[in-house]
Amino acid sequence: MKRPWLTLAVAALLSSTLHAHTNFITPSPRVNENIKNGPCGAPPGAAPVATYQQGATIQVVIHEFVKHAGYFGFAISNVANPTNDGQFIRLPSPLPAPAVNPYPNYFNPAIHAYDTSTPPGNRYTYTIQLPSNVSCDRCTLQVVQYMMDAGPNTPPSEYYSCADVRVVPTGGASPPAPAAPPCLDK
Repeated sequence: MKRPWLTLAVAALLSSTLHAHTNFITPSPRVNENIKNGPCGAPPGAAPVATYQQGATIQVVIHEFVKHAGYFGFAISNVANPTNDGQFIRLPSPLPAPAVNPYPNYFNPAIHAYDTSTPPGNRYTYTIQLPSNVSCDRCTLQVVQYMMDAGPNTPPSEYYSCADVRVVPTGGASPPAPAAPPCLDK
C-alpha cells in the first residue's frame, strides 16, 4: 500500500533539516536564507531589524541546527546587499585563541571563534565589537560557520547567515545620505 503523504512528510522534514546549519537568532536573520550560498544567501529585508552605535560591543545569538566540528566568523558590510566577501570587514574573534590551533591551514584566531562548548539547544551567545569607523542605514551583519568535518587539512564547508542592521555614529545621528549622482544634462 502506497503512502504518498508519508513520503512528502519525510521529504519536507529532510529538506528543512538539511537546509539549515547555523543562523542568527539575535539580531533576527534574513528570511528564506539559502545559507550555502554566500555571502548571505538571501536578499535584504524591508528594513533593518536592529540599530547599533559605531564601535559598540553587541551581543549576538546564533543557533547551530546541525553540530559540526569547526568554527565561526563574524563580519559587517556597509552594503545592504553585498555580493562578495570583499565587501565585508571581518570582526575580531569574540573568544580567546585556543592553546593549540585546531586547523592551522585555515583558522585565524584573530577573527575566528573556536568554541568546543555545547550550550543548551546549541544556541551560542557571543559579544562582538563593531568597527568604530562604519556607519550606515542599511548594513549587513554576517556569521559564517566553517565546518571542518573532512579534517584539518581540507578546506572548510561554509554556511552563512545575515541580518539587516543599522549602525549610527556615536551620539545617534543618522549617517549622511549618499551624494546625488552628477547631472549629465547638456
